[in-house]
Amino acid sequence: MDCLTKPEPLAAFNLFRTRSLDEARETVGRVFCPHRLAIAGEPRRFHAVQNHVDTGLLSLSYIDYGADVEIEPGELDTFYLIQIPLAGAASIRSGRKAFIADCRQASILNPNGYTSMRWWAGCRKLQVQVARFVLEDVAAGYFGRDVDATLTFDAAMDLSRPECAAWVRHVRAFMRLVEQSGGTPGAGQRHRFYAAELLRELIEIQANSHSHFVEPVGSGPLPRYVRTALDYIRANADKPLTSAEVARAAGVAGRTLQYGFRRFLGTTPVQVLRNERLDRCRLDLALGDGEASVSDTALSWGFGHLGRFAHSYRERFGESPRDTARRS
Repeated sequence: MDCLTKPEPLAAFNLFRTRSLDEARETVGRVFCPHRLAIAGEPRRFHAVQNHVDTGLLSLSYIDYGADVEIEPGELDTFYLIQIPLAGAASIRSGRKAFIADCRQASILNPNGYTSMRWWAGCRKLQVQVARFVLEDVAAGYFGRDVDATLTFDAAMDLSRPECAAWVRHVRAFMRLVEQSGGTPGAGQRHRFYAAELLRELIEIQANSHSHFVEPVGSGPLPRYVRTALDYIRANADKPLTSAEVARAAGVAGRTLQYGFRRFLGTTPVQVLRNERLDRCRLDLALGDGEASVSDTALSWGFGHLGRFAHSYRERFGESPRDTARRS
């Protein structure tokens, strides 16, 4: 299975290309952390490469070892590492969870879980590294409270979920932006803005130890039909939806759905859909190439009246959509 596109990702930011196991271990260790690296397959296939760029809030790496390798970093301690397979597969053990990472499933290595991996020959990954204090600071802003205990994600990211697949597309778009802008003046500030959006989105879409902080406005856990309705809205935000259609997807009457959203979320299905579309618009404008059309973006997410869209956008984000687009 191969999800890799040409040319080689982040080729302008090459750190090394080597057939030396020791050199690969030492250089990768300087970027991430000391670790055990051993060739588990045919040694002649080993030809390691790492391309790496630090964008401020997070860094991006492309890594390929060629051969089967065993990697054992233990506990990462000071950072999170999101690994997106571009080709091939790897077996991952993170804490108590073991699974296969490939083009259908990415992995999130938490700082507080013991990690070991086996990358099979042909496995190539795009990796997002973010310092623990950075991600937990973003989480504190998102949840509206200090993150006292370590923020711990479900280590397996299911890319069949539309919101997770969209997040990976946004990472790739950010990577292309970094490749295009490189060290141009002002790039650092733009990169930090986009990176913060990616981290906020990650916290929102991937189950984690603090997810319960955003659940009920009322008391008790969210009913299944409310969760189902939320998932349906997020997965179909680019389509024309009605409250009746969302209610049918959730398996309840429209009146029940309205009551559930009011009681447990303090809002309505229509407001949730509008906010989801506004969030998607903002990310599309932020990750644009500087020439993103506000009107085209708004229309693509179902906003037919540009004046009302601009008002709602400013009300939600404190700036106009054009201000967001100009920073790209």
